[in-house]
Amino acid sequence: GEKLPPYPDTTAITLIALQDQQTEAKNQRSLQVLVNLLGQNHSGLTLSWALCCAALYGLDASKWRTLLTTAYEKTGFLDETKSHALALLALVDKSALAFRV
Repeated sequence: GEKLPPYPDTTAITLIALQDQQTEAKNQRSLQVLVNLLGQNHSGLTLSWALCCAALYGLDASKWRTLLTTAYEKTGFLDETKSHALALLALVDKSALAFRV
């Protein structure tokens, strides 16, 4: 019963889970929130989840791909295995198939 601010990782994951309800107004608002949040958060994990979500929702995510590549060049994702694995999935064509239900 507590209002919490949106967080990009969980927003993207939730939208992936709700992909069969893409046209719902709540999902469309959440998608816009995700786009806005990505202006502030460029972590490898966040961008990877967002890219997977964007592929499922048919969004142009070329800017996010560039940001993800830049994030890797700057930080190497801090050697986090989860970030590396998800980034590889997110950057592969048809990556959304891994999350399609």
